[in-house]
Amino acid sequence: MPLEEVSINKELMSDLKENLTEQKVASPKEARETEEDEILLAENPNRFVIFPIKYHDIWDFYKKAVASFWTVDEVYFLIQQ
Repeated sequence: MPLEEVSINKELMSDLKENLTEQKVASPKEARETEEDEILLAENPNRFVIFPIKYHDIWDFYKKAVASFWTVDEVYFLIQQ
């Protein structure tokens, strides 16, 4: 790495450190307020009921995730030598 790049990198690192120290960390109260706004985290007695599907986009992502796993039927051991 040339010497010029080292000095530029050093300046960038110092800027990053300054930005990290200036950022405000959310207090537990603020974190709870954001959780209350989250629909999926809201307290619901029927939250473990699958049907009727209320959030179709999340259901689609769930089905894609399930489809990405291998099943036993997909592995054919007899063909291998």
